[in-house]
Amino acid sequence: MAEVAAGAFLSSFFQFLFERMDSSEIVHFLKGQKLDHGLLKKLKITMITVNGLLDQAEEKQIIMPAIKEWLNELKDAVYEADDLLDDISYQILRSKLETGSSRQKVCKIFSSHRRRRRRRHHHIEIQEEVNAKLGEILGLLEHLVKQMDALGLSMRKGIGEKPSSQKTPTISKPDDAYGIYGREKDKKAIMKSLKSDDVGVICIMGIGGIGKTTLAQLVYNENEVNKWFDLKAWVCVSEEFDVSKIMKDILKEVTGENCDAKNELCSELKEKLDGKKFLLVMDDVWNDKYSDWATLRESLQTRAPGSKILITTRIESTSFVIHSRSVVYHLNNLTDDDCWFLFAKHAFNDGSSSEHSDLKKIGREIVKKCKGVPLAAKTIGTVLRFKRDVVEWEKVLESSMWNLVSDDILPALQLSYHCLPSHLKRCFAYCAIFPKGFEFYRKLLIDLWMAEGFLLHSAGSGKEMEFLGNEYFNDLVSRSFFQQSSRNKSCFVMHDLIHDLATFISGDFCSSVEGNRLPKLPLRTRHLSHLITHFGSYDELGRINEGLPLRTFFYMKLQKLADHFDKVTYDSFSLLDRLRVLSLPGYCSETKLPDSFRNLNHLRYLNLSGASIRMLPKSLSSLYHLQTLILFQCQNLVKLPTNMGRLINLRCLDIRETKLKKMPPQMGNLKELRILTNFIMGKRVGSSIKELRELHHIRGEVRIENLQNVVNVQDAYEANLSFKHHLQKLELKWSGEVKDSEHTNRVLENLKPSWSLESLCIVGYGGTAFPRWTGDAIFSKLLSLKLDKCKNCSQLPLLGQLPSLQDLSITAFDQVTSVGPEFYGRSSSMPFGSLKVLRFEDMPLWNFWTDKDGAFPLLLDLHIINCPNLTKALPNHLPSLTKLLIKGCQKLVDALPRAPVLSEVTLEDNSRRVVFAELTSGPCHLQVDGFHSLNFLEQMKDLSTLLEDIEISNDNSLRCFPLMLFSKLKRVQLSGCLNLESFSAAEAYGNPISSTFLARTCSNFPPIQEFHICDCPKLPVVSMPMPPTIQNMSLHNQTGSMQVHKLSSGLHSLLVDKLDLLEEIYKKHLHGVFNTFEEITVTGCNVLKYFLLKSFPRLKSLVIKQCPNMESFSAPDEATLGDFRSCMSLEMRKHMHLDSMLGSSPNFPQLENICIIDCQQLPLLSVPSAPTIQKLTLVDESRDVKLEKWSTSGLYSLHVGKFHSPEDIEMWLMSGVCSNVAEITIEDCDSLSYIPLFPNIESLNIRRCPNFTSFSASEAIHEEATSLSLLAIKECPNLASFPEEGLRAPYLTELYLWDCINLNALHDHIKAFFPKLVVLKIGRCPEFKSFPKGGLPTKLQSLEIQSCSKLSFVPSFMESNNIEDDEEFVPEESLLPSTLTHLKIRDLPNLKSVDYKGLKHLADLEIGDCPILHFMPECMQTLLPSLVKLKIYNCPGLESFLDASLLEKLELLDIRDCNKLIAGLIRCNLHILPSLTRFTVAGYNDLESFPEETLLPSGLTHLQIQGLKMLKSLQLQHLTSLRKLEIRDCPELQYLPGERLPSSLSSLSISGCPLLKQGCTGKDSRIWVKISHIPSIWIDYIPLSEM
Repeated sequence: MAEVAAGAFLSSFFQFLFERMDSSEIVHFLKGQKLDHGLLKKLKITMITVNGLLDQAEEKQIIMPAIKEWLNELKDAVYEADDLLDDISYQILRSKLETGSSRQKVCKIFSSHRRRRRRRHHHIEIQEEVNAKLGEILGLLEHLVKQMDALGLSMRKGIGEKPSSQKTPTISKPDDAYGIYGREKDKKAIMKSLKSDDVGVICIMGIGGIGKTTLAQLVYNENEVNKWFDLKAWVCVSEEFDVSKIMKDILKEVTGENCDAKNELCSELKEKLDGKKFLLVMDDVWNDKYSDWATLRESLQTRAPGSKILITTRIESTSFVIHSRSVVYHLNNLTDDDCWFLFAKHAFNDGSSSEHSDLKKIGREIVKKCKGVPLAAKTIGTVLRFKRDVVEWEKVLESSMWNLVSDDILPALQLSYHCLPSHLKRCFAYCAIFPKGFEFYRKLLIDLWMAEGFLLHSAGSGKEMEFLGNEYFNDLVSRSFFQQSSRNKSCFVMHDLIHDLATFISGDFCSSVEGNRLPKLPLRTRHLSHLITHFGSYDELGRINEGLPLRTFFYMKLQKLADHFDKVTYDSFSLLDRLRVLSLPGYCSETKLPDSFRNLNHLRYLNLSGASIRMLPKSLSSLYHLQTLILFQCQNLVKLPTNMGRLINLRCLDIRETKLKKMPPQMGNLKELRILTNFIMGKRVGSSIKELRELHHIRGEVRIENLQNVVNVQDAYEANLSFKHHLQKLELKWSGEVKDSEHTNRVLENLKPSWSLESLCIVGYGGTAFPRWTGDAIFSKLLSLKLDKCKNCSQLPLLGQLPSLQDLSITAFDQVTSVGPEFYGRSSSMPFGSLKVLRFEDMPLWNFWTDKDGAFPLLLDLHIINCPNLTKALPNHLPSLTKLLIKGCQKLVDALPRAPVLSEVTLEDNSRRVVFAELTSGPCHLQVDGFHSLNFLEQMKDLSTLLEDIEISNDNSLRCFPLMLFSKLKRVQLSGCLNLESFSAAEAYGNPISSTFLARTCSNFPPIQEFHICDCPKLPVVSMPMPPTIQNMSLHNQTGSMQVHKLSSGLHSLLVDKLDLLEEIYKKHLHGVFNTFEEITVTGCNVLKYFLLKSFPRLKSLVIKQCPNMESFSAPDEATLGDFRSCMSLEMRKHMHLDSMLGSSPNFPQLENICIIDCQQLPLLSVPSAPTIQKLTLVDESRDVKLEKWSTSGLYSLHVGKFHSPEDIEMWLMSGVCSNVAEITIEDCDSLSYIPLFPNIESLNIRRCPNFTSFSASEAIHEEATSLSLLAIKECPNLASFPEEGLRAPYLTELYLWDCINLNALHDHIKAFFPKLVVLKIGRCPEFKSFPKGGLPTKLQSLEIQSCSKLSFVPSFMESNNIEDDEEFVPEESLLPSTLTHLKIRDLPNLKSVDYKGLKHLADLEIGDCPILHFMPECMQTLLPSLVKLKIYNCPGLESFLDASLLEKLELLDIRDCNKLIAGLIRCNLHILPSLTRFTVAGYNDLESFPEETLLPSGLTHLQIQGLKMLKSLQLQHLTSLRKLEIRDCPELQYLPGERLPSSLSSLSISGCPLLKQGCTGKDSRIWVKISHIPSIWIDYIPLSEM
């Protein structure tokens, strides 16, 4: 296959082997074991001989296949030699680390070789076996040497090329740095198409490497393009076409945030793009299947006119499946002159060849051979950049590689590879294991190179392997073999042609397989990656051929395939005993790693991230070569091996997002560790924190957790953090309540980090003050500091003198009342001189902020959130501030800071005194919610020349908004302003409005483009101004009528709700004036009778809802409507009188979505059909529809309801029209008895179909619903059970069964039939009696059972067993799987008991309306260690089962109408719960005083008391963090306790308490003094201020 394969990196491989052979340890071992050292010496001499032939062989193999095969055989032999030396190295390590003599004889040292050769005698002496292996390898090499003459190979001088000592300069963005040539004309053509109204999609087409992506980037970053579009998004599509991923990428580009939504992507994308003129670039598109693009096309329909899609592709037809109005631009090769300029820029330092005339002529000839391909010119130019010898250039020009015949690989690229130093050849060829387009991190590839032995040790230079790997990586970047990913700047990727080159030169030794089954692999395969691309069977993953000498197995799967695979195990990998790299992220659901992994003696890199394992076997500690161990997101992992200290070569341990409770002993032995993500302190067990002292090389980021377990303060000092100068990020975290604050102070004092630290986070610190080092100016590199949940500190540390600090976050300081001079420092220098972002959040007692002149000169963002008692004194002057957010600061009465460049202000609270007057310039965006400012209109006047975007919500004080005063305003959104009456400046400032004034001001309206009004009932629509610049307008819940002639001529999107509009179109024959309208939504317009569709020739989307008097879409005298080529979406709902839709013979060639709901008088025969329809919704009582009209292969989504057709709906479904449908909803169809499961269906909803009984015409179901992910069946009374043969849906994740009154059971084999089920909800199924005998699926996370009256028992585990050395148990078999995180049980009148054994991950438990439930395990808190939320209500028989000391994670506790349970609860010590913040108690009549001081923790923030009929007094003084207090239905409560309620309170709500109400509303001084400080007080659901 590959003509340059085997010679790729043998030279550097030999160099590595020579160093190993000469090592003193190897020599001593051979002598100690009485082995034949002469054999090893002879082997080395033979290798030197062969190494001298490599350059010749690499050149000649191009035209001589025999030499290529000779090189492949040579490479095989070298691999064997390396394996042997590695076995010897392993034995040396083993003898050092294990007990006994260092020369201990172990007869099974080389068991791996015996297993491969299947030797009969297993007790052969070591020396005989090693000698035999040496002889075998030597014999093979000698045989290859004898073939030299026959192959025409002769010795050259020297023993092989060594790595180049001349370091190539690193260039981070080579493409940007050297410019772009010859594409100006192409750029202008694309720009012209972007401006054209006749083009929707521009397709840049050309061969690989021609510069399609570069041209798209050039256009995308043009300043002129930025002005044309409201939004831009760049998405790389590549060969794997994943619509969900594409939409997520678009949303991330548009919003700047990751999108976690799964089911609402399309609607969310529509919302974000609604009315926006956008440019979407889709790079590297390969898919041209029309149906695959359906969802994406639908999501892009809401775009504004002028929006464009720009794609780059090698396939011309892709553009036309996206949009009918497409233009294809064929990108041609560069001219020789342009190609020369590009080549010269890369080949010469300054891009000029004037000083190298001798090279220019040769370079010109080289450029001709590049044939105008930019990638080839750039790559060859990079290769020659630092070569000034004419001979070198001529060698490139005359190389036979130019003449290679290959359809895919450019000869220029092959030549660029040939010119690499041998050590880089080896590293680059290895990259063929990655799939095409794979984005890789720098560290990942360097770790893999290190594991494979590609990073030559340089003991003399003092360079670490990671440093050397970084140099190699930079060299390959600078030579354009790697380039930075355009999607993720932290990642790199290989151009498609470069990847083809790597695959080409690696030959049979590297394989990258995509798909679910491994093909038969070449026997020479050493490095293998496997990318799982789709759902299906995965049995073969674990059955890799035992005889395959794999060194690398790199497993991957697409992001959407998030689950493990049940049918695979880890066992098979233990047979691959030559592995150096084993990467299995999220591979299988096994909870144990087999002991047989001890056989992987060569292993250097092990990635088990996302695995389900709970513990690692002790045998893992015998992998003495292991360098990298990744356990990231092993969320069940609770323990590491106790003898892990033997892994003395370990350099990286990633244990982020695990459940480890302690570190194993002797962590200090791991002296080679560079990366240690977490260090967890155990309770007097495991490694002490002082073990960190020995980890001198630790770098990057480390998180030290559970510091409350540090017993000896001196141990913290001995951790020696101050000398770990390579550490960049450090987090110090305490958990739980602090018992000794002085001890905690001293621990933090002794944990002083190095001066070189860049980021510091301190969480849960329980001391009363911070040590002096916290703000010491010696931390000159500290950029980020976060202090969180330091609840005992009453004063902030001195931080103002940190010279480089840019980001400061201070949250949850419950005791801080003021921020004063101690915060800034005593130095005369400018405090916080570098700070850019400052956040204060959740500081309930903070009331005053002392300003200091000159502070915060560079501050950009200031956020103050949930500081309810902050009253005044914000910083006076913030010269660089651009963004200000104030939320939940109800008492703030100060003026906002002077900020000349402020561009965005967000105010969300009920403060009434904040002053805008100082904002003399900026902001351009103002958002106000629930905010009432002093002299609001006067202040708006001050901002009139500044604002471009304003949002005002829920301001009842606003009566007039002087719109015409804002000269720059582009967007207005007003909602919930109940008293807003006018936009007139005249009315706003006390003058009567006049038509003359209004006309004069309207002529000077600001350039408003978006205008949105919602729920402003006093604002008359007729008075609303209509500036000509408006493009997007929405009016919700407004009254009156609007005159059509006032609408802007540029309006393209209009939404009106409950507003009489558009009747003038018909009355006044206003045809031809709405040519710009593209989207119209009309709701609740009672007067509308005729919507003249013909008046809107460019309309793309029309939605009309609840217009009961609408009769037609045409005038009575119109016989035909003609063509509507632009219309893509049509929706009509609840039009009682609509009896004629579109006249006769309308044409909708682009219609993709049609929705008709409750238009009973409309004959559906008149509804338009089109072959392009993708989404069809028919919900009405019509009986004359012919369903075959919609027999379109492009149909994606079908919704049928209230449908009674003369034809059989079942026959129509079976006719094949739905074969490609992915979403089906059928409701209120009496005739439906069964529905077939189509192969592509993903979502199936069946509702209110009384005769539905099955999923097939017969009971037998043999085919799997392989795409089905959601199944919901509701109100289908005849569904009694699932089919006897079972409904097989291997990828079903959600199942909902509701109101199926005869359903009695699930299928007993549901565990096998629905193995991926995540959500199961069963409700109001009175005949449902029991759970399946085989248990529920093992992936289940959420289970809800409601109103199943015959269900009497909710079971859990059948049996369990203990794990060695662990106090927790793991279930063997279960009825309720241990994966459950959410369990809701409600209205089960016969339920007596619930068993929770093994539900280790349950976080949310709700039990209600179970009157005879009496049994809950006494040790429930030990059974539910992850419980976060617990709600129990109306279970009168349930008694106390809680031990508060064991519910460490509980945050919410809600107990209602459970007398026995509450009686026991009030005697519990809930005050020790470290995480409890929300508590509700309701329905108990025996309490007169509540709560006892020891009942609730001081950190409680929300308390609700309800229905305590005898309650007379409250004890709340100790709840110093309380923010919200609700008291309901306590008729005997009259007085409140103490001098006043906690000062942290920001909200008090009282209802159904007549005695207490009387005291509050009457301003009884005894009560008023206790509540007057609370910003928000409500009595019987009315604000106290309004009573």
